[in-house]
Amino acid sequence: MKCYNIEQVNKIFTGTTRKTFRKWTDIFMEALADLHENVIRFEYRLINDNGAPAKVTVDGTDFRSPEYSPFNPGRLSHKFDGPGFRYEVVIAVATGLICSINGPFICGEWPDIKIARNHLHEILPQGEYYLADAGYRCQHSPSITKFDIPDHERETMDELMAYHENINGKFKDWRIMSDRFRNSEEKHGGAFFAVAVLTQLEIAEGMHVW
Repeated sequence: MKCYNIEQVNKIFTGTTRKTFRKWTDIFMEALADLHENVIRFEYRLINDNGAPAKVTVDGTDFRSPEYSPFNPGRLSHKFDGPGFRYEVVIAVATGLICSINGPFICGEWPDIKIARNHLHEILPQGEYYLADAGYRCQHSPSITKFDIPDHERETMDELMAYHENINGKFKDWRIMSDRFRNSEEKHGGAFFAVAVLTQLEIAEGMHVW
């Protein structure tokens, strides 16, 4: 997952066959992904909470994929002008811990606000809000963007959103996420969830994040 070598290279490094290597890496990746419900929890937003109505930042992050068959123009991501998967990431303001992840969605058919309505808006308690970029601004949304706050508070919000972008970048430290995905479409979710679990553990152990 970190190096995302081709199987011909991996089988040489491990002294096994491609089939055996693929079997066991799939088992380990699925086992890591299955930990996400224990490692990434929405109530983590309440740790060290100071009572502010906005306890989390929210953003979508895109990852490159092949052009799977049948062709679907809805896969297009405007971020890299090619097909991709999109995930929603929710991060606690007070601690920087990941509170929720949601996906995969195909990029072109699922803008960020639509993904938020798919799950986050349903689990967010009444009276709570989330901080997000302008793509989440719409009528009756529990989002707060920089256009909704006084000028003197925008610098703080910019810092919080920059931290969030940094976490999104940590996912792409894993080449299975930064390179164009080479596995079957249904395996991408497991790969992302496994990387999210490992990233959460790194944050909890004090990994330096700007």
